[in-house]
Amino acid sequence: MPDGGSSPIEIMIDKALRAAASLFGFNQGTGKWMFTDVRQLEAVISEWINARDAIDERNKRINRTRHLVKAPAPDVMSELQAQAFHESLVALETQSRAMYHYAEAYVRRLEKARIAYLFSDERAKTGFNGPHG
Repeated sequence: MPDGGSSPIEIMIDKALRAAASLFGFNQGTGKWMFTDVRQLEAVISEWINARDAIDERNKRINRTRHLVKAPAPDVMSELQAQAFHESLVALETQSRAMYHYAEAYVRRLEKARIAYLFSDERAKTGFNGPHG
């Protein structure tokens, strides 16, 4: 989740992702993710990986499109419109790349949480059953 040094785009992305997550029942309204078991956490990780990969694919399409922009005619107005469109695509690509990095970092945090969850479960099971199971 964003910290106090987050950019406005990161804050906006976080709000949008929280809203989307609440639709799937993953956010309990506390500002933190709540998981009842490792399968639920793995499902969320899978969703975030899918979102990250979709963002990456969109980045590639934006990049390909940006390289195809050409003025339709050799006049000044056509050149200016092509340049403005190119600049818009550069801004879109920058924003999309930031979304990708946010999603990638969040996948890594969820995967670390999964490892900690499994380790905690194993420790609890060992403590309950004794060291020899």
